[in-house]
Amino acid sequence: MKGQGSRTERFRQEYRADLPADYDGWQQQRRITAAMLGTAGLLLLGVQGWSWTLAGVFVGSWTLSCLGEYLAHRLPMHHPLRGLEFMFRRHVRVHHRYFTDQEMAGADAKDVHATVLAPVQLLVLLTIGALPLSLGSWLLLGPDAARVCGASILGYICVFEWVHLACHLPAQHPAVRLPFLKQAREHHRLHHAPQHMSTRNFQISNPWVDGPLGTRLLTEPEEEREKAA
Repeated sequence: MKGQGSRTERFRQEYRADLPADYDGWQQQRRITAAMLGTAGLLLLGVQGWSWTLAGVFVGSWTLSCLGEYLAHRLPMHHPLRGLEFMFRRHVRVHHRYFTDQEMAGADAKDVHATVLAPVQLLVLLTIGALPLSLGSWLLLGPDAARVCGASILGYICVFEWVHLACHLPAQHPAVRLPFLKQAREHHRLHHAPQHMSTRNFQISNPWVDGPLGTRLLTEPEEEREKAA
């Protein structure tokens, strides 16, 4: 991380100062994850009988969640769409000021607040994503399909949040040494370069998705590496 006098660090200090003194982002995220996974578990326990059709619903819901992550990140989070401007403000004006490609790692439990989805963002994504898909599954295939669909989406959101948190761990953290997380972190770091954040590397939990959609940046152009050096 750059010196304490950097613009990014000053923004972080001001942001942390506005949070409650006892705020612990890691503890809060563990509680949210436990609640979501617990809900997903209850939904799966309610399934009356498993079948290949329900397995397909689980995989299909996971895949659609993956696409939803990409579209939500590429569109409302990086473009102020009418009615969803709060997502743009939260993401571009907070998250991308808090973390840059040169200052990716958080240093405080309060930094989790600027990393994870805000409750209102989570509510919107569940409302426009999970509810319609679950309702559609119910109408087409019955209540068990709706339960499996809902559980799959909740599980995906948990995976997304923790992979994103891992992307903002220090590069020396043991978790980031895992090949997948190391790749995801570098993929996301390139997205945080100001010149690329609106056009490249929108997928976080499945970096390969950017490839077929034409938005994947694998390495920094040579001239950019020279400037950074």
